[in-house]
Amino acid sequence: MSEDEIEAIRRSLSVAREIKRSATDWTEQDGGDRVGRCTHPEHGHTSSGGGTPNLIVTDDGGWYCYSHSTGGGIFEWIAVEEGICSCGDLPLTDDEFVEALKEGADRAGVELSNSAPDSYEEARDDSSISDEEKARYALDKAVDILHDNLDAMIGDQNVRGVIKDKRPFDDEMIDEARIGYLNPQVHADLLEELSQQALQDIGLHRDNNSLHVRNRIIYPYLDDRGQARYWTGRATEDTESDAKYKKPMNDTCVLEQPIHVYSGDDARSGEPVWIVEGIQDAMALGENGGVKAITAVATNPSTFQTNQIIGQAQDAGSAVVCFDPDDGGQKDAIDLALELMSAGVQTSMVNLPEGTDPNDYFYEGNDFSDLEVKPAAKAIIEARGDSDAMVERILSTTAPETPRAERLVDALSDVTPLRKTVLRKMMEKEREYEEQRGWREPIQVKKTKGADTTWTFVYPDGSEIEMDRVYGYGIAQEFANKYAAVFNFIPDFDDSEFREKANEWLREVRKADVDPLSQEGLCRDKVLSSIQSATAVPTLDDLASTGVDGVVVDKAAGEVLVPSQTVESWIEDKEYSLRQVSEYVEPFMAGETRRLRLDGVRMMWWPFDLEAIEDEGYLVPEPKAAPEDPDGEDEDEGVKTL
Repeated sequence: MSEDEIEAIRRSLSVAREIKRSATDWTEQDGGDRVGRCTHPEHGHTSSGGGTPNLIVTDDGGWYCYSHSTGGGIFEWIAVEEGICSCGDLPLTDDEFVEALKEGADRAGVELSNSAPDSYEEARDDSSISDEEKARYALDKAVDILHDNLDAMIGDQNVRGVIKDKRPFDDEMIDEARIGYLNPQVHADLLEELSQQALQDIGLHRDNNSLHVRNRIIYPYLDDRGQARYWTGRATEDTESDAKYKKPMNDTCVLEQPIHVYSGDDARSGEPVWIVEGIQDAMALGENGGVKAITAVATNPSTFQTNQIIGQAQDAGSAVVCFDPDDGGQKDAIDLALELMSAGVQTSMVNLPEGTDPNDYFYEGNDFSDLEVKPAAKAIIEARGDSDAMVERILSTTAPETPRAERLVDALSDVTPLRKTVLRKMMEKEREYEEQRGWREPIQVKKTKGADTTWTFVYPDGSEIEMDRVYGYGIAQEFANKYAAVFNFIPDFDDSEFREKANEWLREVRKADVDPLSQEGLCRDKVLSSIQSATAVPTLDDLASTGVDGVVVDKAAGEVLVPSQTVESWIEDKEYSLRQVSEYVEPFMAGETRRLRLDGVRMMWWPFDLEAIEDEGYLVPEPKAAPEDPDGEDEDEGVKTL
């Protein structure tokens, strides 16, 4: 596709016209830069306050949503309207832009010159698309192959029968979800249809091209078009590993893990989104409840996944958290409910019968209508008690004197002995809370270029952890303490396990300049600025003649020679040693220290590189030769002659 085609779509489609077409309360506006305003046609208000329409359209062909503080042009609007990207997840990724562009081309009647490949075979040979895009085509192909393997046997039953025997899934549902099975026999079919590199890219192969998982039921994550984006493998009785679920091999997979979304046939817009723990739970709930069910399929969801969950809930306007009733599930459910409430989502919770999960609940023949849905505030108090700390934490999820605040006060007054007036006063107290953010992998490692290496681990939200070392006794505990201070979570690994993780993180390290306020940075500045302000002469003889404490600037050699005793005098009031100084200024040296004679005395000299000093932004003083002193003529004789 060309820029001309993209521009032709922009000219043909009007943001105002596209939004007005689906808006129910469009109001024309004149004056300023606005042409119209309405309630967001896709997600409405994200808080229950309602009130002023939350979406404006501007005369430059743009739009802005006040609920999410996001906006854009025609392609961003098409993406939101078509469900390619939620309003809160803007800006668009490259893949999302391409999808929106295709939809825009259809609406505008513009024929794109370069459409997306129709198959893995086409994508494999297409140099214009990324490795991640090719991996998605490869995964879609692999999912077809694995789905055709449901006649394989597990014990005395085929895989399709095993799935139906323990889950409330029928054949139609299994086929629509494209569930498959990976065993060594179907591996041969995968190798015949896909390259080993493709199998690495989708995480089925390790880096030595052996199978990462085997004898597992494969659940693909399907997008709105039914194309596979990711996968999770569920253990069977033939699986050797104890892990219930396994995901793509981290070392090889180029796909980022999204959330899993399953919408039942009767799912309606405007209804709450249901959030569960596992893929099977989402499918069982979505199909039997006629709702949209989502899951991160992760004990500690990534920031990317958490933002997707919150975005889905904000778009729906409300959410129901339905986790397993065990201790771990209830803790995670309460943490998520509080996070959703803080994001302005009307949140409820469901307590399932002990010993069940959503999959078990429906498999046992129970009805969706029998689930008791409670406001999250009530459910949390019933589970955790009505301590002041717990009540304050719930109240902190909303601003006082708002409709949401009043609903919280009403709910809490029903399940605590506190009067509404007391609850309102508690809400008005200023307090600050931090959520536990669980385990996160760093997205980048930086290290300083200098002698005192500092390692900085950078995380997706911009947080950083700084380490003076990455190896040695007690390093795991040192890192864990720093990690807990940032994320309120204590990782559990020993020194050996930390070394393995660190080796993964250090595969690509970004070099960073020395911090000018560090000891190394301050030492460099002291030495280089001292050279800049020193008296400079062109030769050693000139320095001997002047008898001053100066430096020799030899422009022909590109060097600045400094006596070691002079360097020592520059740092005499500092905390670092001469040896440390030599390490700190090593990038500015023109070689090793050397012994040279000055006025018949052998001395140690530090040769600095003139160009390196100037490249760092310091000025090298202009050398001035010592004035000539004619033999036999002292100052008095000179005066007499005059």
